[in-house]
Amino acid sequence: MNILFEFLLLGAIAGACVFAFLFLKTRMPGNTPYLVGLAVALVTAFLLFWVNGAVGILGSADNKANLLIFGVLAVGLAGARIVRFKPRGMAHTLFATASSQVFVALVAVLGGLGGSDAAGSRNVFILTAFYTTLWLASAVLF
Repeated sequence: MNILFEFLLLGAIAGACVFAFLFLKTRMPGNTPYLVGLAVALVTAFLLFWVNGAVGILGSADNKANLLIFGVLAVGLAGARIVRFKPRGMAHTLFATASSQVFVALVAVLGGLGGSDAAGSRNVFILTAFYTTLWLASAVLF
């Protein structure tokens, strides 16, 4: 991909995250745990998108299995939309997002998609633990 396109795409995603936070902040003024949970979820989604696009989570960046990671983001986005960003629904959505993160990692490692060696599998599990922890922290805050 063209480096300018990648830069613009990343800027658009970052801008969308900031816009979503500011928009929802006006709908939930004074609800600090909700806003912190929202911020953690948006930063996690941004980091997941960025790292997956830059270096790949399931093996190298060229590995087609990395497309599975976008399914994790789709679970979060679709769930948030379905529950209309209500706190209890967001908590359930983020638990589902964390579960899908673990599911994708298990499918990748057990299916041999996350790298052919033990180091590749270990990296998948480390990154999965990191992102899952952030998803769960966000869910608890909601």
